[in-house]
Amino acid sequence: SERLGDWAAAFAQAACEPAESLQPERLGRWAAGGPPVALVWGEQDRITPLAQAHALQRWMPGATLTVLPGVGHIPHIESPDAFAAALLDVLGPPR
Repeated sequence: SERLGDWAAAFAQAACEPAESLQPERLGRWAAGGPPVALVWGEQDRITPLAQAHALQRWMPGATLTVLPGVGHIPHIESPDAFAAALLDVLGPPR
């Protein structure tokens, strides 16, 4: 819808947090004591660039990263099939 487009444009123009603003120690502690972390990232993301995904992966040992080629900031909308495939790959077969 037109309103969604307005929201997306406003969001894309907002200032974003750089990777350096994250707290690596806190992320590392959280990841060590929590569930497995799977990052699914759009290769063309200009809101939270791929460099931020790599920083998160460094700070959370054991985290996996799936990069979706040609996809931007909203992978589940931009490429729902690739996003679903990435999720299913991480989750594994049903039990």
